[in-house]
Amino acid sequence: MKVGAYKGYVISVFLRDEHCPPHVHVRGKEWDARFRFSFLNGDVELWDIEPERRQPPTAVMKEIREAIMQRHYLARDAA
Repeated sequence: MKVGAYKGYVISVFLRDEHCPPHVHVRGKEWDARFRFSFLNGDVELWDIEPERRQPPTAVMKEIREAIMQRHYLARDAA
């Protein structure tokens, strides 16, 4: 399920056949990154990038992490 986008990168949570810990996937043109997050304290951290040889610049990953930390990406109303 797409939860947002940042500068053309799609931020998704897969709802089927997924595993812990809670995380989102971010797909680039030549890579796929996963960011772990906590509902308890709002922490978000880069988990991994595949394939490693196609990693984007660190600054891009930092910007995406900061975007994911915005409340509207991971929060869902109970209503």
